[in-house]
Amino acid sequence: MKAFRVAAVTLALGTSLAVAPGLANANKRHPGHTNATPTGNAPAHTTKYVFRGIVVATPGAGATGVTVQVRSGNPAALKLEGTTAWYNQTFAFAPTTQLFSWNTAGTSATPATSANLLAGDPVAVTIWGASKASLAQVLATPASRVDDVLNSTKPAGRMFIFVGQVVAADATAQAVTVNVVGGNWRSMFALRGQATTQTFHWSATSTVFLNHAKGTRAVTPATINTGDTVVIRIFSADYNNELSTLLNIPAWRISNHMPARLVQQEIRMHNQHKL
Repeated sequence: MKAFRVAAVTLALGTSLAVAPGLANANKRHPGHTNATPTGNAPAHTTKYVFRGIVVATPGAGATGVTVQVRSGNPAALKLEGTTAWYNQTFAFAPTTQLFSWNTAGTSATPATSANLLAGDPVAVTIWGASKASLAQVLATPASRVDDVLNSTKPAGRMFIFVGQVVAADATAQAVTVNVVGGNWRSMFALRGQATTQTFHWSATSTVFLNHAKGTRAVTPATINTGDTVVIRIFSADYNNELSTLLNIPAWRISNHMPARLVQQEIRMHNQHKL
């Protein structure tokens, strides 16, 4: 298979935009906070539209907007989005746009800037617009608030890193078969005595796909080709989990064309027992 077919990916995702685990945190009440809601009173005769997804490219300091791979939203946003799955949308910032970063526990948020937003971060973008506005009209309105929930949505446990070349992919089964050539010590311990070619799984709602070919960008599964070298990250509560168990845990992130120096740097970082 040369590549994932976009149509197959759409079939795998279904016709509804599911809320990625943890992204809902950006729109629920926490002690002392109302997440993804602008401070102050809501504008009169308006509706809150919340778009949830993944930051496509790092906007950088002083950015006037952010491009997000939209995967879900609140009911008002979903009504406008229809059945479109995984589409990129740029949201404009205004001087009044508030940016926040949530802590690991998901109990508090601190003010942030566009410099804190990185490619691959799950976010919730809130826009206040007219109640019967079209999608184009809503998107023409600058975001009132952006919540970065990377820390509070990161899975608990220890990271297993598998590096290998793509042998085959199945969008319907949400699986990718890889010939493993390396990884951190946990993944290599789990792989001992097993075949190097293994099939890993991903989730339409929680797995983030990144491509480093021309700067780090969030992409779709359709961009992965046979022969590509990918880095698959899986979180598990047990450092010595069996390979069969790991293969059935949806990958947290799958990176394509990641520079070797960054791969080795990440492997060294996660070779410590406490990580």
